[in-house]
Amino acid sequence: MSSVRVPRDERAVSFALAPFFIAAMIFASSPWFAQALERVPAAHIAFLHDLKTHFLVDGTLFVHAGIRPGIPLSTQTETDLLWIRQEFHDYQNDHEYLIVHGHTPVQNITHYGNRVNIDGGAAYGRELTPIVIDGADIFALGRDGRVRLEP
Repeated sequence: MSSVRVPRDERAVSFALAPFFIAAMIFASSPWFAQALERVPAAHIAFLHDLKTHFLVDGTLFVHAGIRPGIPLSTQTETDLLWIRQEFHDYQNDHEYLIVHGHTPVQNITHYGNRVNIDGGAAYGRELTPIVIDGADIFALGRDGRVRLEP
């Protein structure tokens, strides 16, 4: 059996394939995991590796997990952008931007005033819920159409 290099890049682990890669790191010696990992196309690994850690447009910052409050965006660490939780969630003051994030599943997409958590738990079998940002208005798109998200 050929040896398998398990990608450990934080962006790859943090995004869509997180459960797969975490399990692969734990069970890398398992033959079936090695075979599954070998089937992930190199282009997919490259795509995940090349993803930006954040995207800023029109006063809205899109980031995987959040930001460390009080730290300028230019000095945020990749670890915080991809993994932060409690300190970011507990911060109730305004950030410089409206933060749209995931990383921590919530039962319903939630607008907290200074941030919007769009992680509805799709990784756990729940439906993926897209949002629409229309100026200052934010809507969840569901089976019944647009639903305004209020802080």
